[in-house]
Amino acid sequence: MHSFPIAVLLSLGCWLAAPAQAETLRIAGVYPAGSDEAATVEAIAVDRFAGPDGARLSFLVEDRLRQVSVGGQPWFTVLVSQLADEADALLQGYVEPDFSESRYRATRSVCAEEDEDGECIEHRDVETDCLRVTATLSPEMRLVGYDGLLLWSSDARRNTTVSYCPQFDDKPDFSGTIDGWLEQIADQTRANLAPRYRVQDIRIMESRRGLERDARNAFRDAIRMTEEDEREACNMFEMLFAAHPQHPSLMFNAGLCAEQGGAFDLAEARYRQALHNDRSDDEAQQGLRRIAERRRAERQLAERAALREPDD
Repeated sequence: MHSFPIAVLLSLGCWLAAPAQAETLRIAGVYPAGSDEAATVEAIAVDRFAGPDGARLSFLVEDRLRQVSVGGQPWFTVLVSQLADEADALLQGYVEPDFSESRYRATRSVCAEEDEDGECIEHRDVETDCLRVTATLSPEMRLVGYDGLLLWSSDARRNTTVSYCPQFDDKPDFSGTIDGWLEQIADQTRANLAPRYRVQDIRIMESRRGLERDARNAFRDAIRMTEEDEREACNMFEMLFAAHPQHPSLMFNAGLCAEQGGAFDLAEARYRQALHNDRSDDEAQQGLRRIAERRRAERQLAERAALREPDD
């Protein structure tokens, strides 16, 4: 079975050699699967889904799951459905698009008279029968554990409406749209069943309002340093924050630096401090959501590791 050192996984990318874009800090790490229960599954079998588009979606999902890698190692052992008895869980599904129509009347402009060159010189409006066609795709998928317990079920849904008048327009073709939906749903399923490593460039707060001139200049230099050396930029933000702990931009930037370094408790404390200022509360709220997600990923990784301990 695969072994994932949790501390290594969670600290991957905290300090990347390549600089991020100007005026941002790069935040990288493992984020959780949408389903805590599914995240414990190691060997998964993907059944051939039923329905007109079932086979297509099951192939796409199986490909996505085979490609999942965390910490440089495959997350799943993906088995064919014939070996479902050897899997920790079986993914089943049914996929069929639904189409509904409603009628309405519309006015279209038509040519009433043409000149000798075939150019229209007079138009008139006519009423015609038209249709609104709504295509909906709500695949039924569920992941069932070897003990029969439901670990995850799909809530994916896509729909679109196209209007056309048969007397004037071609009948709409939804095949390309449905193919795109199937790709999206396969990606969404992968995100629900397994953690992912993600890199984000988070914009720092740049407002220096309320600081004296020397501190404003130091703040400006720290902003510029993010283009060259994020670690040094954070050292500069830390010193400024120590001298001006109530400044909203510095509260947030110091929190972002702590988050980047994997010091989640410290980052959370600084973000909560920044929540009390309306100049930094939105950014701080987003930071707290990221911290909550990273901690959830920690729990998923720890639980999965604990399940392997007797075998190891």
